[in-house]
Amino acid sequence: MFAVLAVEANRVVAVEQLLERVWTEDLPHRGRQVLRNYLSRLRLLLSPEGIGIERRPNGYVLLADPDVVDLHRFRRLVIRARRADDVQALSLFDQAMVLWQGEPFTGLDTPWLAAVRTGLERERIAAQLDRVDVALRCGQHTEILPELFALAELEDVNERVAAQFMLALHRAGRTTDALAHYRQLHARYAPARTGGCPEPLSAPDQNMTPHPWSDQT
Repeated sequence: MFAVLAVEANRVVAVEQLLERVWTEDLPHRGRQVLRNYLSRLRLLLSPEGIGIERRPNGYVLLADPDVVDLHRFRRLVIRARRADDVQALSLFDQAMVLWQGEPFTGLDTPWLAAVRTGLERERIAAQLDRVDVALRCGQHTEILPELFALAELEDVNERVAAQFMLALHRAGRTTDALAHYRQLHARYAPARTGGCPEPLSAPDQNMTPHPWSDQT
């Protein structure tokens, strides 16, 4: 229940939404009374942390400084990073990414939380790739190669990841490895293009001059 309210911190969540998001179709007997009991216990636990839960005409709201909830602090830091210059952006992205400690809502499994978890994972990947772009512009090609290698393994059909990985390899003096990675991806996905796989990246020449491996940023 705390997870549901925390995701919607400082926004009212209707009683019916709370019941559905917490219990889905397996509602307890006298669900509204059970809900009130849980919320009373949560108030006692959260009050020493400066977090409140208030009843509103159409639901409940968790009142907290957005920076107290990791999710909202992450989003605020990412927004600031995307508006900052590269040096400051790297620091802000790092502060945002360190807030991720494993999978969100571990041990909680409802359809609503599963959908939120999937959306948050997309947000994390997008922020991570934005940070990689900044790191590449700052010349940190060698430093980010381990991170990009792991991303390339997990996101092997993501063209943005592939382009970043090959650009980092090229700028780190590993052009042969970049070309080999391109050929591996092309061999894997080009035959299945008509089956819905993403368009392959444009083949580079041996000087690595075409997009996406040029040294222009």
